[in-house]
Amino acid sequence: MRVWGAIFNIFAVLMMLLMSFAFLNLTRVLDRDFDQARLNKAVEYSTEATFINTLEIEDIGLDYTDIEAIEINTGNSLDIFETMMCFNYDLSVHEENKKLIEDSVATMVLSCNDGFYIIQDIYNDTGKGEYLLRWSPKIPYLYDDGSNKYAFNVVKQKWAKVSGSGDIEMPLEEGYPPGISHDKVLEVLNEQITRNIYVEIENRNANRDIFQYKFFLPAETTRAGVNPISGPGILTLIQGARFASKEMIGTVSVSGYKVVEKVNVVAFTEKIDGVDKKFYCYEGQMDIDDIDTKYKVKNYYRDTRTAAKEGYSPHFGLMTKKITKR
Repeated sequence: MRVWGAIFNIFAVLMMLLMSFAFLNLTRVLDRDFDQARLNKAVEYSTEATFINTLEIEDIGLDYTDIEAIEINTGNSLDIFETMMCFNYDLSVHEENKKLIEDSVATMVLSCNDGFYIIQDIYNDTGKGEYLLRWSPKIPYLYDDGSNKYAFNVVKQKWAKVSGSGDIEMPLEEGYPPGISHDKVLEVLNEQITRNIYVEIENRNANRDIFQYKFFLPAETTRAGVNPISGPGILTLIQGARFASKEMIGTVSVSGYKVVEKVNVVAFTEKIDGVDKKFYCYEGQMDIDDIDTKYKVKNYYRDTRTAAKEGYSPHFGLMTKKITKR
């Protein structure tokens, strides 16, 4: 009987050890997932603040109505990103902490209408023997078809060409050269940005050897929801963050933002039974032939709530239509 009791006790101890190991492992996994989720959010908020800081808008009009009016200025955007990351992790805004964050930045890209900036490793020749992150000069969107070289503005859809003989052509009208479509231009510029990212990460790995990269920038939105770079935007990749957890987080945190056209709310009147009724819909839902004939536009608002406060009601016939960009 004592032998069976001893066997049972040993079995019970083994079960307790197994359950303790499973509990500790589960706790470790939950802590790691929490730290990763926190890092993702910190990168997202910091990237948003950085992007807002880079935007320069010549004529804001109705909230980014004219994308062509938006310019990108790198300025102190990198310092903004590092400062926001320090705030997110309750770190003092000190050069050592900023350097710790810099070491985890695999790459950052700021795209514009006619080119892009990318983070580069610059050797600090002040005697400290270290590398610093700095923005590159603007790199134009280029395409070489073998006989001519083109530079593109993807928002205004304008281009300049340098022929093999050195002749320069810069048409004033919008539109791409014959045989080159907008999709082709997006494919070329995303491949160009991808190549530059690979080169800069390889340069950084020569000094740090911590970044492992497998990614791509598509020429069009994929089924998985991966968007191409098609105008003013920012892309940030963070890997090897030693400040974000007890253990270094090896997975990649990605965040990106881009400028899109704001869809405004149009307030208008429609004559029904001889009475002007006040309605609203979204910009792009009206038939262009009905504007100023059937519908009299009175104002534009940022959202439907403001329009409703001004006494306008939703026009259900128009609100169900697809928004069409003109």
